[in-house]
Amino acid sequence: MALVIVGWLTTACVLLYQGIYILRTGYVTLFFSKPERSRLASGPFSRIAHAFVYLFPGVAAVIILAITLFRVGTSRLVDWVIGNFGTLFWPLCAIALGIPTLLRPEQTLRRALPQHPELVNDNFVVLITRFIAAGFVLVGFAILATLKP
Repeated sequence: MALVIVGWLTTACVLLYQGIYILRTGYVTLFFSKPERSRLASGPFSRIAHAFVYLFPGVAAVIILAITLFRVGTSRLVDWVIGNFGTLFWPLCAIALGIPTLLRPEQTLRRALPQHPELVNDNFVVLITRFIAAGFVLVGFAILATLKP
């Protein structure tokens, strides 16, 4: 149950962020792609249309989850979250650390560059960073998958 809810919320957040990114910048490529691969929407209508493709399912996912939550009742959910807080906290931290590092490893490595300037253009280091981040995400989701409703 927790894996489905977290996956649903993660998908909704990524869709909403991508839609807002398109509205704000005009770039229709994914927000985590490199700037040299980005392409602009041809006009304001095109920008809105591209953003709507991401915003509509993102908003729909949040609404569906909220309606389901109100049907089931919030007291049962609150009791479950309080009872499993420790088991929920650490996997969510691992996922929260892993996803941004997986999408933009250069941002994470930028913090290490003052101490290790040799890492500036090393693709192997970027690959290893992505591998470690994927491990964090997989471990987080694996722990969430073991939770009982």
